[in-house]
Amino acid sequence: MDGDTTLVMPLPRSAKDQSITLLARPGLRNPNTTSMDDMMKAVLVTLDLIQEEEESLGIVGFQMLLDAGEMTLAHASQITPPLMKKFATLIQDGYPMRPKGLNYINTPAAFDTVFNIFRSFMKEKMKKRVHIHGSDMESLYKQVPREMLPVEYGGTNGTVEEIKSTRRLSICINTPKSFLVYQQQLNSVTKNKRNE
Repeated sequence: MDGDTTLVMPLPRSAKDQSITLLARPGLRNPNTTSMDDMMKAVLVTLDLIQEEEESLGIVGFQMLLDAGEMTLAHASQITPPLMKKFATLIQDGYPMRPKGLNYINTPAAFDTVFNIFRSFMKEKMKKRVHIHGSDMESLYKQVPREMLPVEYGGTNGTVEEIKSTRRLSICINTPKSFLVYQQQLNSVTKNKRNE
């Protein structure tokens, strides 16, 4: 994988309710140079940056679309119960944004076992907002409309590359160095916002 692999990116807003869907593709990262903790940080930094750009996110909320395709045993071995608990706590209680849903696609057979551990850390309200679609894209479209999704996911919203090129915000990490660069960009954006 090269350093331009987009692992986390916001998709264009929903015309229906103006919510944002965040596409995360953890299987595209190199598990030898990054950890699942780095992936989690990339998601959280993306949420921070979106909130800096779009203050209404706290009202309209967001949902995650996690594509588990391409995940290997090396990726999965990095998913530990403490990491899952930390992520669940942060998403549910640590951000002023309302999580409207977690959608998982292209999940391997063993995913249910791992996910049941993650589910144990969720509040009842959040458990109802979790949808494991596997490879059933029609099920996904009931939660995330096709017009929001990239062509690669059966959508009508352009390719991932086209969406990425029209959005100012996308995160590309594949090495710890590129993640550090994005953390520096976040600090710069936050500092500029404060000085306005």
